[in-house]
Amino acid sequence: MSQRHRVVIVGGGFGGIRAARALARTDVDITIVDRTNHHLFQPLLYQVATGILPDGLIAPALRSVVSKQANARVVLAELATDPAERAAYLTFAVIGAGPTGVEVAGQIAELAHETLPREYKSVATTEAKILLIEAGPQVLAAFAPKLQRYTQRRLQKMGIEVWLNTMARDMDSGSATVTGPDGDRRIPARTRIWAAGVQASPLAAILAAATGADTDRAGRVAVLPDCSLPGHPEVFAIGDMARLNDLPGVAQPAIQEGTYVGRLIRDRLAGKTGTAPFAYRDKGSMATIGHLSAVADAFGMKFTGVIGYTMWGFVHVLYLVGWGNRVGAILNWARALTFSKNRPHRTITYELAQNELAEHHYQRE
Repeated sequence: MSQRHRVVIVGGGFGGIRAARALARTDVDITIVDRTNHHLFQPLLYQVATGILPDGLIAPALRSVVSKQANARVVLAELATDPAERAAYLTFAVIGAGPTGVEVAGQIAELAHETLPREYKSVATTEAKILLIEAGPQVLAAFAPKLQRYTQRRLQKMGIEVWLNTMARDMDSGSATVTGPDGDRRIPARTRIWAAGVQASPLAAILAAATGADTDRAGRVAVLPDCSLPGHPEVFAIGDMARLNDLPGVAQPAIQEGTYVGRLIRDRLAGKTGTAPFAYRDKGSMATIGHLSAVADAFGMKFTGVIGYTMWGFVHVLYLVGWGNRVGAILNWARALTFSKNRPHRTITYELAQNELAEHHYQRE
């Protein structure tokens, strides 16, 4: 019995893609090899460079371009063949199970289990291992217990391993070391995502040194009740570089502090005095878990599932700057999450790919 004919196409440009499509109904196996993961429509590249179009519209992932062609597959110019090495590339460790960690872990799970399997023919993306690692005893620590339980059940149903009471101790280029109920454990994981809080801008420490203000463990500078620095009523610090009443470093405090400081400056210019100290209004908390699934704590009520997801989407679109960006976000969500469940913006630049390949070679040698 004769072996099935193989065709190797080097380069996923206009010619390579057209050649692959011309062989769609031919009894051959096609392999497209490229140094990047996308097909570039170069005639419109200048429109990305000048801010007219997003890159995903002119640089679709090569695998998505030929995903419906059964006899074609795409590979980058370097492949990991060792099982342990491949497992490390398919392990994703997300550190921190707050809203950011939950949302990132959920999206990785959907990519690996739903979006990518039909495009990757040499890699079983469904075997991806997603770990959500939390130092505390529950996910979404600031949420109500009902929403915490719902979130954890939903995450586990999506194939995500939730490790509670487990603290990240160390990381290197290929692993993370954690300490949990069973002691220390090293996790081989090429992708490690820190979602357990951010360090304040170095400017906060500079301001603290100049004014004698204190800083906390996150590097945030302590401000007075009107968001000004001690002894300098003309200098304000707001957002995640400022510490005031133990407010979290998330969007809502920054938005409200910005509005307050702007009005305070306006009042001073108008000769008004006696402006009340900043008072934060908690408008609730929300976190999306996955497709049509989220939790929301707002208006004194708790919401889950589709209702929570709809509320999350509405609030996030509402706070986007500009109607054009709001409409664009809705259209992209509709395309990526509702209709096709495809993720069109998956461009890996040549420079990033080359750095990854260089590191890969170095470690193998």
